[in-house]
Amino acid sequence: MDYKQFVEDLKTNDKDFIKALEFLKNLSGKKVYLFSHDDPDGITSGVLMSRLLENLDIEHEVFFPGAFVLNSNDFPDSEYDVAIIMDKGSLPQYSEFGDLGKEFLFIDHHFTPGLPKNVTVYNPNKPNPGPYKGCSASFLVHNFLTALGQESIFYDFFCLVGLKGDFAIEPVTKIVSDYVKSFYESVEKKFSKLLYPMKIHPTMFDVEQREKSCFLNQFTELIHAVSGGGFQFFYNDYDKALKDVNQPLLSFDYLRELEDNRFHFNDVTNLYDFINKSSYKEPLSKIYQYYERDWDKGIDVINNALLLASVKDTGFFLYSGNKVKLMPMLGSVSIFDLKVENKLKHGMIIMASKEADVVHFSVRATGGAFHSGKLCSNMAEEWKKNRNPKTNENNISGGGHPRAAECVSKMNSIDFGPALHSFLDLFKELREGSDKFNTEG
Repeated sequence: MDYKQFVEDLKTNDKDFIKALEFLKNLSGKKVYLFSHDDPDGITSGVLMSRLLENLDIEHEVFFPGAFVLNSNDFPDSEYDVAIIMDKGSLPQYSEFGDLGKEFLFIDHHFTPGLPKNVTVYNPNKPNPGPYKGCSASFLVHNFLTALGQESIFYDFFCLVGLKGDFAIEPVTKIVSDYVKSFYESVEKKFSKLLYPMKIHPTMFDVEQREKSCFLNQFTELIHAVSGGGFQFFYNDYDKALKDVNQPLLSFDYLRELEDNRFHFNDVTNLYDFINKSSYKEPLSKIYQYYERDWDKGIDVINNALLLASVKDTGFFLYSGNKVKLMPMLGSVSIFDLKVENKLKHGMIIMASKEADVVHFSVRATGGAFHSGKLCSNMAEEWKKNRNPKTNENNISGGGHPRAAECVSKMNSIDFGPALHSFLDLFKELREGSDKFNTEG
């Protein structure tokens, strides 16, 4: 099945896709608010949906709230008719938005224990039997663009960046999720120069090997650094010139400019060819250089993680300490190093920290039998059971992908000790053979 056939199949046989597509077709005359995650997948999803609405002549505004889980306080006013939320979960607690008297569409791809009611949801990884469909929100929005006959080499590029940002594709080692393979094969020749493995500086996305990279990986790391990577790693206080820069919006505007200026992908010879002709050259360059400096400082710290145990060819490592700049992303590379050093087939690192009123557990894996998102989703449920009295359970969230996931508690909703104890209880279940953490099923 080629990619267009894939989308035609969605239009014919996927009831959730059909419902969401009709939602998008019926936006004429309405004011739409777009909310998206502030990482490469979320930024590219925002760009793609914004272009879709522009092409339909729909009035809209774009927002990138810092917290992953949206709440009613994130809506700046009541003037909108419709809200479209991308790459920010499709959690049961979003049911409350159905009572606001507005129309809501959630487009998401994360594993979730349940879906919200009274709102429209499109998530191919909704709770059901079967393997996880590795993809990205950018891919899902691209499906809608294609279904509506909107095509562009730039839409294809933005989709690739989102897929790379969420580890659904790996051009260097030729690993591509089955669910997105028809799309990848349809654009591979167009972007052969950007996908070609070379002996250039490896990135945070080169987690299967550290000898080579490609321009797509390097560009996606640039967008990760500039957007704040979903963790608000901002550099406003590093340089006076960056004081008033909104990094997620900078990333959004920069990607749109690439399309507006009809950037020539075949002209790329190094990462800075993407940057040098941009009107945003100065802040992009400064932020990326600060990011590289923080990366070099942090990687040695995370490599001190301890091996807890090995289960089904997967070594589980734990790092606990004060907040380290870029900690979640550092783990993606560190777990590769730790796996090799300990002669393991697969590895998973759990990074646990507390800063101010936030407890944050971040999980990164190299693959294997265990699903990082399911571990974090189950951990969030345990944290809610053990949260401090009089705190809102909506301050606790957890979930993600097979290889990358987060569990976060805000507003002192749980103390670090009980949070760590909950993880160790779940890890005991995992070691005893519980299948609720498995990648399949």
